[in-house]
Amino acid sequence: KNALLILDDADLELAVNNAVWGTFLHQGQICMATGRILVQRRLHDAFVERLLARVASLRAGDPWADPEVLVGPLINAGQRDHCHRIVQAAIAAGAQLAVGGGYEGLVYQPSVLTAVTADNPAFTEEIFGPVLPVLPYEKLDDCIDFIRSRPKPLALYIFSEDKNAIGHVTER
Repeated sequence: KNALLILDDADLELAVNNAVWGTFLHQGQICMATGRILVQRRLHDAFVERLLARVASLRAGDPWADPEVLVGPLINAGQRDHCHRIVQAAIAAGAQLAVGGGYEGLVYQPSVLTAVTADNPAFTEEIFGPVLPVLPYEKLDDCIDFIRSRPKPLALYIFSEDKNAIGHVTER
């Protein structure tokens, strides 16, 4: 569960572009994929608004038949069902499906979950699919504690213009 951490001074356009690329490249089926986003509450609504516009514009389908497709099929039906089970469990636990959540064949629609809590299945389970849960945070140190309380991710992506804040995150 690699996290993309957006600090309060981040360039939102850059953060959105990287969130989309990091989550939906290869349908999220790579070990370095972004599995969750933690965004400073002050930026949350603006970030989600931009993110949803970008994700809604992504084409899903057969990339062999349509070169404009960015999100292709998942590896097999078992992975599609796993992805869908987590999305449904996340919704049952209080998350809101902001976009996506459906599938046709092996193609799972690019999806974004909001109103996610730290104990939501979308944040605690490995989805390994084109689903992005977004969680706002208030204090950076609380956010760092949350990341540290979980199994170590392979990667942590940080968006900020403040080199001292980035250093603080990486040291902790």
